[in-house]
Amino acid sequence: DDAQRPTLALASWPAGVKVGQPLPALSVSAMARCYRQCSRRLILLGLDGTLIQQEKVIAYLKNFQDFQGHSLSPPPAALHCLRALAADPLNTVYVISGRSALDMEACLGDIEGLGLAAELGFLQMAPQRGSRKWTQRELTGEQACWRQLARPVLEEFARRTNGAYIRWLDSAALWCYQNADPDFGRFQAGKLTAALRTKFTDAGVTVCHSPVKGQVEVRIAGVNKGVVADDVFCSVAATAPVDFVLAIGDDDEDEFMLSAVTARAASAPMRGSIRDCLYTVTVGHKAASHAQYTVEHSREVLRLLEMLRDGRGD
Repeated sequence: DDAQRPTLALASWPAGVKVGQPLPALSVSAMARCYRQCSRRLILLGLDGTLIQQEKVIAYLKNFQDFQGHSLSPPPAALHCLRALAADPLNTVYVISGRSALDMEACLGDIEGLGLAAELGFLQMAPQRGSRKWTQRELTGEQACWRQLARPVLEEFARRTNGAYIRWLDSAALWCYQNADPDFGRFQAGKLTAALRTKFTDAGVTVCHSPVKGQVEVRIAGVNKGVVADDVFCSVAATAPVDFVLAIGDDDEDEFMLSAVTARAASAPMRGSIRDCLYTVTVGHKAASHAQYTVEHSREVLRLLEMLRDGRGD
């Protein structure tokens, strides 16, 4: 059974696993002890599947689609942890998500000092306190017309697929089929993906199909969680050496973040300050990951955030 197979390492770690070996479970107590000993800490977190159970996110989307104006919010316990961790002057805390800026603000915008990156980092809100605004990445000339090219194809497939609908973001369009017949929805998603990839050859746009999320995504190329994670890491380190990094995510998009954080931490300027206080963590089972450690479920993410908040190491 694939679900019982361990997640394998995509990178080798000094005094740790080698490429192709099973990843170990995170020792939350060891991580918490390291956290308490450090004074310049960076925490990067995914949202859906990391702070919120993925199955609850999917159920919410199936029931409400866009009628609420935003997706499911993290549970109150997670919000409390984020508020406390972001208020600590020794911490820089970011939540990085594929959600829209409006959605991120509705769920997390009232947490003082929390950095937000929406649409996989296409839009970013720095964690400074007081009045804040979103900054947007610039588009190339060829990317500027992506929406006009994508719209007729997406709308045609939405008309052909009962229950499918389109969500438009600043940097992406999502063709969602959670409410369609599962088999026909997957079949149509495959055809749509092929049609879009043909249309967007050499157009600075990527197309991907996620059966788990029940959606086909058209997105501006070069936008991913790894780019924004690296930007944040460098920005924080520019003012003082970072000596603790915790990055947690659950899906393929989070792999970009985990890989980028690992590469930056291993660079010559960072290696000395971080030493053994780099923790990259993947949530749930997958075939392989760039992370150092695994946790089984988002419930364990909440537990470790509570330990950090409370200063515990048990």
